[in-house]
Amino acid sequence: MNLDDDLQRVGEALRGAIAEVSGPRALELIRGLGDDAKRLRDGTLDGGRRAFANKIAALRLAELQEAARAYTHWCHLMNVAEEQQRIRVLRDRGDGPDGLVAAVGKLAAAGASADDVRAFFARALVM
Repeated sequence: MNLDDDLQRVGEALRGAIAEVSGPRALELIRGLGDDAKRLRDGTLDGGRRAFANKIAALRLAELQEAARAYTHWCHLMNVAEEQQRIRVLRDRGDGPDGLVAAVGKLAAAGASADDVRAFFARALVM
């Protein structure tokens, strides 16, 4: 599993939820806006920014709300997928020389007891 797989999976789930909850017209609207945004970014959208702005300006309030809701959910899902990818990367790296396991080992090697460590953290300003 990688980030691209996660994004594909959450994208499919979101599209399915939009279609089920809001209907196929809402899904078509969201897909159309996304496709146009990609073409605008790539420089291949006929009419460029003005055409994209005009398309958005022509939407009814309910359509704008639907689009905003969908893209808000998409951004949240992307963040969750990226967090999961970061967890996988960190897990694959294993325990580094400056990680928690190494720090506990150094404390033990220096003769610090669990009570010593507890007392230190009770006094420390940890933010």
